[in-house]
Amino acid sequence: MNHRDTEDTEEKQPVETLLAQTHCVDEVARAKGQSYFTLVYDLSPGDHYGRILWIKEGRDSAVLLEFLDALSEDCADGIEAVALDMGPAYIAAVQASLPTSLTRLSSVGKP
Repeated sequence: MNHRDTEDTEEKQPVETLLAQTHCVDEVARAKGQSYFTLVYDLSPGDHYGRILWIKEGRDSAVLLEFLDALSEDCADGIEAVALDMGPAYIAAVQASLPTSLTRLSSVGKP
């Protein structure tokens, strides 16, 4: 995956050309009860279905907003739907940055 260069070479931004129309956002624990990572997947039909677009440590709205805010306006406008779990942090981030996208909530794996 190509990334735009930034002044800080350790911090990579999402590429401008990510034209995925459907995204999935989920958190993954590195170890049970330990640190979490936010992952953004491409769920658009086609060759890139399921590819990981972005990973960042943490699972609050600020973490997801970092990804969403780095997208170009054209890229953000092209996102039609986002699949999320029921976590209020991710819901708030998507509603703030992508108010016109359809948000699908899933309770899979949740009691």
